[in-house]
Amino acid sequence: VVGIELLPEPAALASRVLDRVLVGDASAILADLQRCGDGFDAIVFADILEHLVDPWKALVLARHLLVPGGHVIASIPNLRNIRVLHRLVFGGDWTYTDQGILDRGHLRFFTHRTVSQAFTAAGFGKIEMMTQGDHDLRSRLVAMLAALAIGQPHRTAELNAVQFLVRAQTAA
Repeated sequence: VVGIELLPEPAALASRVLDRVLVGDASAILADLQRCGDGFDAIVFADILEHLVDPWKALVLARHLLVPGGHVIASIPNLRNIRVLHRLVFGGDWTYTDQGILDRGHLRFFTHRTVSQAFTAAGFGKIEMMTQGDHDLRSRLVAMLAALAIGQPHRTAELNAVQFLVRAQTAA
């Protein structure tokens, strides 16, 4: 199990439980691993793609690092979350926070459509996406009402989603 971490302190902690931890920029390290001919059964992007300058390049590099039948697993915050939209549309507020969807460290933002487009453009053939929703009853109801108001009741889960959970496999 190989981990990639930008900062030395968290890397030192990770090295206690992982076989190897590489410190530095994720995209640069993925490119180095590809040049070395390394192959992986799975690559996990746990709330990291939105922090990268070029997450699309990282997905392409990851696809090339997968062995046949390998998967990328990712969790990606959902910008189309009803709480974010409500704050923006009704409050005129796009204030970054210390964590969550508007985390100060986020360089990129994604919706269901743009997540799907990113994985498709990177060459993944089988893409499965689930949503992890907000459990707050008010948020769930507002998401449902908003989806009905725009004439797209099938979008309720997306509007309530805090993040997307993705499993992608290379095309056969």
